[in-house]
Amino acid sequence: MVDYNYFSAESIKKLLYSNNLAMNKNLGQNFLISSSKCDEIASLVMTNAQKDKEIFEIGPGIGALTSVFLKNDYKVKSFEIDKGFARILHLNLACDNLTICEGDALKTLFLEPSCPDVVCGNLPYNISAVLISKIIENGIASSYPSFMVFLLQKEVALRFCADALSADYSSLSLIRSINYDANIALNIGRHCFFPPPSVDSSIVVFKRHESLIGDEVLRKKFIEVVRLLFAKRRKNIKNNMLFAKIENPDNVLRFSNLSPTLRAEQLKFSDFVCISKNLLNIEQKI
Repeated sequence: MVDYNYFSAESIKKLLYSNNLAMNKNLGQNFLISSSKCDEIASLVMTNAQKDKEIFEIGPGIGALTSVFLKNDYKVKSFEIDKGFARILHLNLACDNLTICEGDALKTLFLEPSCPDVVCGNLPYNISAVLISKIIENGIASSYPSFMVFLLQKEVALRFCADALSADYSSLSLIRSINYDANIALNIGRHCFFPPPSVDSSIVVFKRHESLIGDEVLRKKFIEVVRLLFAKRRKNIKNNMLFAKIENPDNVLRFSNLSPTLRAEQLKFSDFVCISKNLLNIEQKI
């Protein structure tokens, strides 16, 4: 392992220049240059990780967080889409405890043969909601990580962590609730990054609980219903159902004891479950 200053903008510039690299805006690349924040993230992860099992890290970049795990004797599998950054990881951090998986984590992560206990990462803003939702919806190798720690755009973090009927309540809040509790452990200002992004960030901790929907068919229908009812947030639930070409939405809502004039943001988790069950019942009778 090469000892490197990951928290100096000048050092990062020199490293990129010496490797003929530049940051890719399309990949949402911003480096965390606060050593204290990095240590706090690492501590959250390591507290819940076992040293005989790999931590899955998504988007390691040049390896600031990765290096902390390795120095504390944790095993790490890093998923990095940027070939240049992957080369830097090979050059600076190569050791028996590090495996580097090159490619888009939206694909490579879900090809893994087994599910890790812990997943973490400084996620690019443009894929964060999609990737986390995919983990929660589909799992990894047909199972679900026990613990996840992600650095996210603050707006996205609030939506994942929102309670029912709160201002930030969204489809992400509901889908997350199926398998995970989530809370914001730390807020991080834009000045803690190089280059500074246009938004602030938050660290979100996801802890798995027993699934609130055990039946796989109902689970899939629930996710489908959540998505379609939030598709046009300002429209009422009946209009969203009509837009999705659901037949007899009035019957579904009557059986669910819900007014068709309500909007998705006014429904609780149990309301979405009820709609999903009634839709399945109707579909099975057709």
